[in-house]
Amino acid sequence: MKPRLTVIAVIIPLLGLIALIARSEFAVRSGPTWLIPITGYDPRDLLHGRYLRYQYRFNWQGEDACGQSPAALDEECCLCFTRTDTRGFDPPTRELSCSEVREQCDGWLSSRAVLPPLRYFVPEDRALELEGALGGRAAALELTCGPDGDPAIRDLYLDEQPWRDVLGR
Repeated sequence: MKPRLTVIAVIIPLLGLIALIARSEFAVRSGPTWLIPITGYDPRDLLHGRYLRYQYRFNWQGEDACGQSPAALDEECCLCFTRTDTRGFDPPTRELSCSEVREQCDGWLSSRAVLPPLRYFVPEDRALELEGALGGRAAALELTCGPDGDPAIRDLYLDEQPWRDVLGR
């Protein structure tokens, strides 16, 4: 193979990868953020090694227009968020058909993307300290809604403050 073709064969996939990364970063940084409360998936073992096992605690409002009930998410549906404050804290949530969410919602996630168990990775050197801080505090995740309905998690909050601010450093 000619050197020129080899260079082109290497550059094209790299450009594609860079475009995918740029698209994801743009979605994370430019989309509206939401602060969604979480609870432990297994309250006896909330922090497991280097990750927090959690499930979302949605603020269910209104009628479910897609699945059977908000407590039992339908994987073919989407969750619709309505912004009630500038921070997007604990937004009213309802389940809709994914074809309706773009027009009716301020933000939305695919139901299949929020089914437990979910993990949030924490720095290993801060895991014990974070485990102690989680005990008496309300936890939430700051996220943006990706273009495909997947959450892009930005940070963990304790008592509505970033966890690093709560722990210091």
